[in-house]
Amino acid sequence: MNKRYIAYLDILGFKDLARNNDIGHLQELYKRSIEDGFKESLGLANKIGTQFIDNKLNVIVISDSVIIWSEYDSFNAFAKLVVTVNFLMYSFMYKGLPLRGAIVYDELEAISIPEYIDVFNLPSKSIIGKGLINAYSLETSQNLVSCLIEDDCINHFKDQTPTENNNVDIFNFKEMVHWEFIIEYDLPTKEGLNRVHVINWPRAIRTKKPSAEDIRAQFSKHKKNIDNNEVRTKIENTISFVNYCWSKRS
Repeated sequence: MNKRYIAYLDILGFKDLARNNDIGHLQELYKRSIEDGFKESLGLANKIGTQFIDNKLNVIVISDSVIIWSEYDSFNAFAKLVVTVNFLMYSFMYKGLPLRGAIVYDELEAISIPEYIDVFNLPSKSIIGKGLINAYSLETSQNLVSCLIEDDCINHFKDQTPTENNNVDIFNFKEMVHWEFIIEYDLPTKEGLNRVHVINWPRAIRTKKPSAEDIRAQFSKHKKNIDNNEVRTKIENTISFVNYCWSKRS
């Protein structure tokens, strides 16, 4: 089974979202969040060049989960995935759909399913592999709007990246940190604080620094309940994370 770069993203507060809104409203929310996120990442890709654009990413959205994986195992694919997740998290957050996720380098295979007869409307692909389990476990361990990047994933990316090539300098790990797509942070998890690398999604905010109330409002949009300790903790942790990322802006 092939190893690939995989991002698993989950919408927080989905039960309230689904119960308290009609399906048409949800469809429009999903459509705008996904389109805006990918449009932003594609805009950056056009500035960087074809090496970024040509590395295909696959996407499946199932209920509250957004799963993205690279077609190929390449350092450019990891860079594209990081940038894409960055803009997607920002786009979803500011439409009231906060995401939590993880990026791993692990086994995943897409299975093409033929359409045998017309009465079965089967999906064109299904995905299996340990990578999904690993990414899901890391995603659920976090206690805020964040996307953890597994150490093995970063180490593999560093090993793949050419050391001397002026055309791809933008994709090395040092440059990705310099451009603030990735940041190191003491991440609140269910087991305590863990110093890890995460997606710096607040970098996509182009206006003024969001207030604590701005962030709380994203959690409560679309008739979602935030009046319980578990959600309040996620909100406060997210506020602290945004403040930290903002303090590191160059």
